Amino acid sequence: MTSIVRQVAFDYSQANVNWFPSHMARGLQDMERRIKGLNLVLEVRDARIPLSSGNPLLEKMIAKIEAKHVIVLNKADLANDEATRVLKPF
Repeated sequence: MTSIVRQVAFDYSQANVNWFPSHMARGLQDMERRIKGLNLVLEVRDARIPLSSGNPLLEKMIAKIEAKHVIVLNKADLANDEATRVLKPF
């Protein structure tokens, strides 16, 4: 009979873990370069997942340039009305 042992700690000290692909890094650099001259940023998010479809790095960039930030929810017809009702002030 084999027993299952749950591993709760992982040793990453020797690992070179890079979860951030280079094309994403280039995209962020491009966004940062382009956003500098803006005074309004219009961000489109998925209404089905409005909080998790946002990009915290974009929010930091917008805060640096002190631009107005408007969030538009796309695909609202596919979203759950009950769940999105609490997002009205959002």
